[in-house]
Amino acid sequence: MLELKIGPSERGMGWLEWSSSIVGSLAWPVAAVIIACLFRSQIAGLLAKLRKFSFGDAEIHFAEVLDNVEANFGQSREPDLREPLKDDRFQQLVEISPSAAILDAWQPIEARLQELGTKLGVMNRLNSTNRRMPPA
Repeated sequence: MLELKIGPSERGMGWLEWSSSIVGSLAWPVAAVIIACLFRSQIAGLLAKLRKFSFGDAEIHFAEVLDNVEANFGQSREPDLREPLKDDRFQQLVEISPSAAILDAWQPIEARLQELGTKLGVMNRLNSTNRRMPPA
């Protein structure tokens, strides 16, 4: 037999009260996220104009950081891609096959990584865990 009681439950919170509580708790955060998504371009424009931000005792001055970045950026020199490379062998390889030149440029890095892996014992662990299928 089904019994319906109206009023407070002796067992605690019922499913309807729990659902209502969850909806009430999530309403404002969900609304804030939706508003932020709707106005994201305007918010990004305002954040770009932000010069100073403070929260409690912490304070950040974006204008000073931006000035430092702009000053350092002006001093950096972009490489001239038209000037020939100093390594003649590599320059010849670039002219013949740029893809092969890229692969060749990675060889010293791979060799150093393998050397470090062997020194730290990583290569031994990798070799013992990698089980290759025998060739057919």
